Amino acid sequence: MERNGDARPQDSEPPTPRSLNKMGSRDRSSMEDSDGTLASVAQCIEQLRQNSSSIQEKEYCLRQLLELIDTRETAFSAVGSHSQAVPVLVSLLRSGSLGVKIQAATVLGSLCKENELRVKVLLGGCIPPLLSLLRSSSTDGQIAAAKTIYSVSQGGARDHVGSKIFSTEGVVPVLWEQLEKGMKAGNLVDNLLTGVLRNLSSSTEGFWSATIQAGGVDILVKLLTTGQSSTQANVCFLLACMMMEDASVCSRVLAAEATKQLLKLLGPGNEASVRAEAAAALKSLSAQCKEARREIGNSSGIPTLINATIAPS
Repeated sequence: MERNGDARPQDSEPPTPRSLNKMGSRDRSSMEDSDGTLASVAQCIEQLRQNSSSIQEKEYCLRQLLELIDTRETAFSAVGSHSQAVPVLVSLLRSGSLGVKIQAATVLGSLCKENELRVKVLLGGCIPPLLSLLRSSSTDGQIAAAKTIYSVSQGGARDHVGSKIFSTEGVVPVLWEQLEKGMKAGNLVDNLLTGVLRNLSSSTEGFWSATIQAGGVDILVKLLTTGQSSTQANVCFLLACMMMEDASVCSRVLAAEATKQLLKLLGPGNEASVRAEAAAALKSLSAQCKEARREIGNSSGIPTLINATIAPS
């Protein structure tokens, strides 16, 4: 039975070319593996690949992998460069028990700290099983899925690979659907999902049309009053961009009396990030809609805006 080359660093036989290739960019001298990190990583992945491993064994291996990644610098590159790591993690995310899915999602999310690995995780097919976990009735499952989706969405405007995958897999409508439905996990997931939408707004093809079609305006207006501060900052950002993208959105924002809430968020009792995004949303609203300018003036909004500008924090 063939074994990974770095799983048994003390073998007397010299490593094969294949085992050396599996080590990727790691220094060949790391074969010495003085603290046993590489051997532990390889052993965990091999255990996860075996169908004979029990659910408890897989959960234990996943926890061990996560601990290694978080505490040992060499473990991160060892997992990332292992040819079977991402495929086996995505496979477990797709077909494991709930506990295994949650652990696999968490490990995949931890790999996304490095952009090259983030792209590798995306290309590995993680999005469909993550969306499935997000839609589950498990609070822990929703949180784990939302955290990992947020991690893989952090590629920015130049994330051409992610843009295609997020568009093809229909991520944007699913996120709005979950926000509208209201998640069991509540504010934490709302914050993460609006953060994902914020990340995707600059790069994903068809984002704004999908957002408007999914009722994004009404969902954002509702979150404007019910969300926590970090969620409100994301909401204001998305509203500002949406109004600049489609001026017809402004009339719906006015009809929902969101102007007063935006002005309220400019108050000194709110976090600086919320105040800044609320000001940007009011700027977009007033730039696109004459009626909004009148409403801001009638609501004593001009002094509020001036005060927020003079004393932004």
